[in-house]
Amino acid sequence: MDWNNEEIKIPALLFLNLMLSLGTVFLHTCGGSVVHHVGARIITRFHKAPSILDETLIVSLVVVILSTFHFLEVLLWGVAYYWIGAVGSLFDAGYYSLTTYTTLGPTDVAFDQRFRGLAGFESLIGPLMIAWSTAVIVTVLGRLAALKQPK
Repeated sequence: MDWNNEEIKIPALLFLNLMLSLGTVFLHTCGGSVVHHVGARIITRFHKAPSILDETLIVSLVVVILSTFHFLEVLLWGVAYYWIGAVGSLFDAGYYSLTTYTTLGPTDVAFDQRFRGLAGFESLIGPLMIAWSTAVIVTVLGRLAALKQPK
């Protein structure tokens, strides 16, 4: 693809952004589904309030699952950056994606300025996914708290 051709560059980048955004949401939906199914199985096994250790293990498992899916989302964007030639190495592309997804900001990674709009979209969707994960964690904590209520 000729990324210097302005006639096709903008529509191609918009299409790529749409695909990456949909892929990110799809992955995050999968992560939330895994948490829901695993969490429901674990939580329904408790007939009384779980201990502090049990709660800690459950919440830790949820965080690990969600973090794994965040990693896959970052990897998705990083592979795309490498594939289009925005970053010279796959490792640098992954690192650049991580710092963009988390809105940490510019890094010492050389990033082709022709693709900076794409990176801007990643910095918009990353915090949305992090907020979504926070909501999932709060939901799990709410379910655990409900087990402590007298019946």
